[in-house]
Amino acid sequence: MTRHGWESLEESRDVAVTLRRHAWRRGNIGAFDANETNFIKSDTDGQLYPIDLIIWTMPE
Repeated sequence: MTRHGWESLEESRDVAVTLRRHAWRRGNIGAFDANETNFIKSDTDGQLYPIDLIIWTMPE
């Protein structure tokens, strides 16, 4: 996630403790439950695709 410009929210007090380990932010977009089991690597193009993430606009 870091390589793609995402910032970890693991230390954020704005995120529930149970979600912090797999919480990320890029700009005003939050991605939660972003663990390795929630992505699939495509055999066709080799890209990773999210399959079960929670995404929403973060408050400013």
